[in-house]
Amino acid sequence: MEVSQRPGKVEEPPGHRWAGILGTGVAVVTLILPLVMIASYSPFSDSAQPAPTTIYQPQIKPNPMK
Repeated sequence: MEVSQRPGKVEEPPGHRWAGILGTGVAVVTLILPLVMIASYSPFSDSAQPAPTTIYQPQIKPNPMK
């Protein structure tokens, strides 16, 4: 048996708890945010109001030189 090997379990250093929580938060936002954005800009959304259409009608002014 080599000197560097120890019999039994080798303990790993504990992971960082906040890193796991932050990673989970980033994953959730990455999955949810695109769906929310697509739903908010979808033409099939009930909350979406169609933009009002404005028809341009030029104003005809009388010619004062006549």
